Amino acid sequence: MLFKKYQLSLADLARNNATKNIIIAVLLLTNFLSVWGWFSSTETVVMVPPTLDERVIVSANQASEGYKTAWGLHVAQLLGNITPGNADFIGEQIGAIFAPGAFRDLQETILGQIEAITEDRITVSFEPRELLYENESDKVFVYGLFRSSGAGGSPQEFSRTFEMRIDMRFGQPWVTHFVAYEDLPRTIDALRQAEAQMQAQARE
Repeated sequence: MLFKKYQLSLADLARNNATKNIIIAVLLLTNFLSVWGWFSSTETVVMVPPTLDERVIVSANQASEGYKTAWGLHVAQLLGNITPGNADFIGEQIGAIFAPGAFRDLQETILGQIEAITEDRITVSFEPRELLYENESDKVFVYGLFRSSGAGGSPQEFSRTFEMRIDMRFGQPWVTHFVAYEDLPRTIDALRQAEAQMQAQARE
């Protein structure tokens, strides 16, 4: 009788130990997953920029449309409102957020004008009229009216588009593509329409 009770107690003890081992294994696994997730995750920050009435989400390597358009507008307003007094300062500030390839494009289109602006005392201004974000190409387009005037010269006025792609690098904006031109925004739809018109004209 005592032997049977002993066998039952031993079996219960074995089952209890097996159950505890399973629980311990599950706890170890969940702790490992929690620690791994904590180290591998990146912080997401929800921000509301002063120029927009919507929330924007920013993490270490990505950002929402609102954040990119806000930065695109900021870059365009800096580059479009250069005076002899702030030309060098703007060149330094803009260079800090441009990728090397995009900065070379910037030098060809904008920074090359800074020397002329400084020497000839030219003042330029940019009045944004339209702000677009194209999801398919991940590009920001800032379109507006560009004016330039210098000492003794007649003012010039024409439309201009600042086109750029803004990525995230360690939570900071990073302009990886930039071009400025005297034209309407060259979106994918606009380029397709222009190509269709050229083909239609070629067939006539």
